[in-house]
Amino acid sequence: MLLQAVPPGAGPITAARVHAALARILARPEYAPAQPPLLYRWLRAASHWVWALLSGVVHWLFPDVHLDPSTWSTLARVVSTVGMLLGLALIVYLLWLAVQALRRRRRRRRSEEAAPAAPPSAEDWEALARAAATREDWRAAAMALYQAVLLRLSGAGVLTLDGAKTPGDYRRDLGHDGTLAARFDAFLRGFERVAYGAASPGPDHYGRLTASAAMLGSDA
Repeated sequence: MLLQAVPPGAGPITAARVHAALARILARPEYAPAQPPLLYRWLRAASHWVWALLSGVVHWLFPDVHLDPSTWSTLARVVSTVGMLLGLALIVYLLWLAVQALRRRRRRRRSEEAAPAAPPSAEDWEALARAAATREDWRAAAMALYQAVLLRLSGAGVLTLDGAKTPGDYRRDLGHDGTLAARFDAFLRGFERVAYGAASPGPDHYGRLTASAAMLGSDA
C-alpha cells in the first residue's frame, strides 16, 4: 500500500517521499482516530470544569504561591479523578430518577387499567342492567338497577347519595314521603330477594323488580 501511494516514475524513493506517502495514507477516513464514548467525554468535560474552577480559586486565594509543575500535575490528577467521580455519581443519580419516574408511570397506568370508572349516569346503569338480564345474570342486573334507581331519586332531589349508606339508610331518608317511601320499600324487597336471596332468581323475579323500579322513574 505504501508503494502504491508513491506515484510511478517519480524518481528514487527518499525518506521525504515515504513520509509524504504515509501522511496521505493516514489522512484517509478509515485511519482517523475513533471518537471516545459520550460518557467518557462528559466525565472529561466535568473534570476539566472542576480543575479550572479549583485552579482559579487557588490563584485567587494565594496569588504569590507558585507550585512546581510536578505538584500541579499531581493536583490535576486528583481533581480530574474527583471530577470524574462526581460526574459519574450525577449520571447515576439522574438514571435512578428516570427509572423511578418510569416505574411510577407504569404503576399509575396499571392502576387505571385495573380500576375502570363507574358509569356516571342512571342511563348507563340501566344499560348495564339490560345487558346483564340478556345473559340471564339476574344478580348483576339487580345490582345495576339499584344504582340506577338511586341516581334517578337523587336527580329528582329526594335523596342524597352517599357511598357509606345502606339500602335501609336510603329507606329512612324517604320516610317523609309516604307514597315514595312505600314504592322504594317495595323495590328494596324485590332487590334484596334477587341480589342476596338464597334461591336462584329467575326472569319472573327480575320482571317484578323492574316494574317496581319503573314506579321510581327507572327506564330499564
